[in-house]
Amino acid sequence: MKLYSKILTTKLKNIFFFLLISFLVISLDQVSKYLIHDPLKEGFFIIPNFLKITYFENKGVAFGIKLNQILIYGLILLFLIIVLIFFEKVLFERKWKAVFMGFVFGGAISNVIDRITVGAVKDIFEFYYFSAFPSGLVFNLADVFIVVGTISLIIFFWREEKCKMQNAKIKM
Repeated sequence: MKLYSKILTTKLKNIFFFLLISFLVISLDQVSKYLIHDPLKEGFFIIPNFLKITYFENKGVAFGIKLNQILIYGLILLFLIIVLIFFEKVLFERKWKAVFMGFVFGGAISNVIDRITVGAVKDIFEFYYFSAFPSGLVFNLADVFIVVGTISLIIFFWREEKCKMQNAKIKM
């Protein structure tokens, strides 16, 4: 009974971390977009000739890529369903999984909030190549959290599998 209680307590703590991180990501992203809510004619560089604060309503998917609106909502819905399917199995067994899934989930929900309220995702950053030419790469904090969370999960899952395989070899 104690083991079951400990597992349940760990899962509840990790659910709390997941929800907390998701809420923080949504809050940070929405506040940053609120602060840069009017289209700026020229914007301004926060890192000279490299990263610019701007305002762009992205009706595409990610980083300005254009796709049919129905396809966009379908992909978002599919993503959320996949997250929910794997929710119980992988999300709450370790705290780091809950944190990085919170990054991905919070970022996705924040962008969905934009699509529902504005009809587009509000992007506020733009990269420049070779110090003068816009790259066309526009994004927001939610996109950053989604990318960082996804890459981190891939790395950690890969490392976890590698450790399991090494342990299996040792036991043989």
